[in-house]
This record gives sequence, C-alpha cells and structure tokens, in this order.
Amino acid sequence: MKMIRTIVLLVLLTFTAEAGWKALKKSEEYPGNAYHLKENVGYMEIRLYQSKKSEKANKSIVLYRKTLSSYPKSVVSKFKDLTKRYSDTDIAYRIRDHGNAFFIDIEGKIFWTDETKDVKMLMGEIDTPAELALSLWLSYENGWQTYEKRSNGYKIKRTTRISKCMDDSVVGSVDRNGNTDIGEDVRHVIRKKCNKRKHTQFITHKKIDYESYYKIAIDDRENLYVVGFVNEDKTYHSEDYFVLDKYNSHGKRLWSRRLTGYVMDSLVAADHFVYLGLNSEIKAKYRFDGKKVSFKEGETVVKRKRKESVKYTPQPLPEEKKNIALSMTDEVTGKQGDIYVVGVETFYPNGIPSGTEMCGNNGEVEGAVIAKFNAKGKMLWAKILDRDN
Repeated sequence: MKMIRTIVLLVLLTFTAEAGWKALKKSEEYPGNAYHLKENVGYMEIRLYQSKKSEKANKSIVLYRKTLSSYPKSVVSKFKDLTKRYSDTDIAYRIRDHGNAFFIDIEGKIFWTDETKDVKMLMGEIDTPAELALSLWLSYENGWQTYEKRSNGYKIKRTTRISKCMDDSVVGSVDRNGNTDIGEDVRHVIRKKCNKRKHTQFITHKKIDYESYYKIAIDDRENLYVVGFVNEDKTYHSEDYFVLDKYNSHGKRLWSRRLTGYVMDSLVAADHFVYLGLNSEIKAKYRFDGKKVSFKEGETVVKRKRKESVKYTPQPLPEEKKNIALSMTDEVTGKQGDIYVVGVETFYPNGIPSGTEMCGNNGEVEGAVIAKFNAKGKMLWAKILDRDN
C-alpha cells in the first residue's frame, strides 16, 4: 500500500512540474536528442534551402537517437554529400516547399523523403515540446508561442497585440498523433489598462458563452425580459440554445431560463405573463417569477410593432472603434421615456472587414448587449456579456 501511495505521489509531482504554460521555441532551437525518433531511425536532418535552385542548405533541423559522428566515416561522408531531390508525387507537402529530409537507420542505411507524412511517421507520437514545434511547422501552423502539456497531447496558445491596450489570444490543441485542431479554438480578447467605458460592465461566464440578445419586452414595473442566443461552452463547435433572461430597470439580472426546441419571433410581457411566440402562435408562457406555465392550444400573442431603427446605441472607446461593430436589434420604451436596447457587439481582431473582406477569414468574437438610455439619449448603463471570450 505504501509503495502504491509513493507511485501516485510521484505521478502527481511529475504532472504538477509539467503543468502551466511554457514558451515554445522554434524546431531548430531544440537539441537533436529532444526528439523521440522511432527505434529503427538513428539520425535525421531536415535540410532547408533558400530556393529550389539553391545548392546548399541554409538551415537544418537535426533529430537523432545516435549522433552523426557515431556512424562510420564512409556513411557520414556519403550522408553529407547528399543533394536535394524531389519525388514524382503530385501533392506538395511542406518539406518539399523548402527541401528534403535525409535520415540514417540504426544499421547505417541512408534514406530520403520530401513528404511531411513520412517525417511525422518517423517521429511517432508527439510527446516532447520539440516534436510539438516541428509538428506545428510541418502543418503550416506558425506563430504559436506557448504550450501546456495535457494527458492527450498539448494545448497551444498565441497572443497578438491589437491596440495599445488589447491583445488577441487564441488557444488550440495538438493530439499525440500530431493532429492540429484549430477548429476547437478558444479566443480571448485581453484588455490591459484600457480606458473604461462609461457606465459599461463587461460580464464573463465561466462555461456558457452569450453571443447576442435579439428580443426585449417590458412589464408595468419596468422589468425587462430578454431572449438571447447562447453557446453551451466556449468552443466554436458547442451546442447552442436560446435563453429568456429577466432584468430590473437598473440592469440587475433576476433570473434566466433555458429555452429549447423553437425559435421566437415575438416576445410580449402582459397580464403577469411573458409570452414567446412564433407566427403569432404561443410557443412558451412564463410567469414574471420565472415559472413556466401551460397555455391553451391555439392561444395567440399579439406581435409588438418593431421600430425601423434604434435611436441610441452604446459606443466603443476611440481605441476600440477599428475593431468593434455594434448592432442593436430591438428596443422598448419605459414610462419616463427611458429606452432599453438589446443587440450584439462583434469584435474583429484584424479590424472591421468591408466589401470583399467580409468573405475572408477575419475571425470575430460576439457578445450580447443590453443597455439603457434616458429620453435625451444619455446612456445610463450597459452590460456586455462574453464579448471577451
């Protein structure tokens, strides 16, 4: 029993020592023995050339189980004299774009390849930072700055300065087989010493991710009922659903209910109930305290007439304007003429696209917005949910 506890403790200590984000170097900056080549491969060089016409390599990435000097002089001489060559296959891989990979097996036989898949196969599982860096380079994934080891591979992260006070941070993953998953990215907008927007509160949830608010209703006590679109977690491939949130007139959220199975085109608060409808037909009915109640079949809800445009919208700071687009989708007016608006704030790390840029891969981060203005258009408060994630 004591021995088992000791083994467990050693495993935990090892995991703790490897935990946390660490700097990821370029492949050529790691020593050759930082790579775990397959057992039959002794030494490898990935020779990179300035161009296809270059005779001599201008850079090499070295990987080895045995040093080159440990081979017979005749093998070393022949290996050094190898010149670049290209196979007849039609698919251009990264190695071919820059040069060749030459390697020697344990018995001293020399081989070459210009295909990335061969190099990845000879590396085996990705289980060292050096192999991680090389695998990313082979996959045309450049710019990753830090890594964190996980049980199934590595998390990777890169951070880009956007403005004087904002960084764009992206997290991806690489599994043990070298498969890079950027589709599961989590993107963060990191604000450092930014000037604060007046009367604006940024709210970040730990797991769920609000993308937008698009419907709002108001009751006689000026409580607000808002329909929003939410992702189940912070990744792009998570399940999404709608929510019904209740706020008071000061912007405090009182409760939230998850909606499933339908999309609403109308939201009305009347007679102590909140009605959610589609094509004038009621799809859900809630009491003002958030309890869902039944409704009669065929019961209808009157659509509230939408205004053509929203008069007031929250404004980003000057330092954010080139990256932020605001879209207000719905509004209601209180008894004293106060105006409540909802919508979406979109952050573009590479700047707001226009024209043909809209079709490109610009990347974006969306967050839900709810705000209050007085009758003169002065913003009293605004809340922006999950725009930084």
